[in-house]
Amino acid sequence: QLRPLASVLGRRGLPAAVGAITAQHRSGLGELSVLGGALIGSLSGESVLCALVAASILGTLSPRCLAACARASVPATASSIVVGGALPALIGAAAYLAAPLFANFLAALRACLALALGGDGGGGVAAVGRLAAGAVSGLAMNWGSRRGWYHCAFLPLICLETEHGGMALLGA
Repeated sequence: QLRPLASVLGRRGLPAAVGAITAQHRSGLGELSVLGGALIGSLSGESVLCALVAASILGTLSPRCLAACARASVPATASSIVVGGALPALIGAAAYLAAPLFANFLAALRACLALALGGDGGGGVAAVGRLAAGAVSGLAMNWGSRRGWYHCAFLPLICLETEHGGMALLGA
């Protein structure tokens, strides 16, 4: 009985969570960017990659927009409305239109990776390819995590891998 609820939360909730975390991390504006990132994520359809890219754009533009409002002597309340509502709504509308493109890109990328790594369960070269991919990704995760890349780079990639409920090579 909980499986349909978990499926809906995974498909619809994951992009909003990725958008909120990415926007907050990129902008450093706190709750204001979290709200905007969640809005963008929810407008990104079911595409986590679209939410990630759009929220990164929001995180980059939010401080600049806030500074432009301050230079133009816009009151603080209006500046918050612009940065927390208008800017995410504009970027979210673009994300809504771009979400099918991102979904198609990810589907093609997954198909290429499955073909290259022998996703059909075959042995021989396919098994060596899976082992090599696992070893390389493990080394990259270890090296990058020691340099502070886990939350800003690897966690979003793991979310992209598991967006349809499958296992994650990077999360192993």
